[in-house]
Amino acid sequence: MTVAQLKILLEENSLSKSGKKSDLIDRLLENSFSL
Repeated sequence: MTVAQLKILLEENSLSKSGKKSDLIDRLLENSFSL
């Protein structure tokens, strides 16, 4: 996944979109979102 795709998923789930790619992935995983 690209950073842009991750940010779209974060936005759809009302999560912060800031940080590095690894931070974005961690944030999605911590919020029970499966990639």
